[in-house]
Amino acid sequence: MKIIVDNKIPYIQKAIERIADEVVYIPGKDFTPELVRDADALIIRTRTHCNRELLEGSQVKFIATATIGFDHIDTEYCRKAGITWANAPGCNSASVAQYIESVLALLKLVKGKELHKMCIGGSRKCRRQNHRRCSKTRYASVTKRPSQRRKGREHELLFTGANCPGMRCDNFSRPFI
Repeated sequence: MKIIVDNKIPYIQKAIERIADEVVYIPGKDFTPELVRDADALIIRTRTHCNRELLEGSQVKFIATATIGFDHIDTEYCRKAGITWANAPGCNSASVAQYIESVLALLKLVKGKELHKMCIGGSRKCRRQNHRRCSKTRYASVTKRPSQRRKGREHELLFTGANCPGMRCDNFSRPFI
């Protein structure tokens, strides 16, 4: 089995080389009809547009995108050509959680914001009314010390406070600051 892989996808080399006879690593922008003609599968990112122009006349039967979205895959053409495809919803949840952690830390440490008095999301009315409507609008406020619980191998942070039901953020790789 021949698989062509976008060379910017991290940590894939060991896993993919266990199942494929031949693996070609190439920048996503360099996928061409000539290159994919004898490939069985493509592992791509958004830079590679999998459409009729790229795939017609190839033996590709599977496309995996290492992204949440799939607008770079012509799904209708793939259906007609018998090509199965898959995307990766939630693949960036850990990086989003890290980004939110860093923004909250900056708000607290650099801007001096009192996080326990802030609401994540919510309407202006929610914030003006000191979070009284949070439980109805399903938004959560951030406490000074979010509780941490062990859930399998992942940490789960639970933000609660001020009449809010709470908001869970799974896949945090390290505790909140």
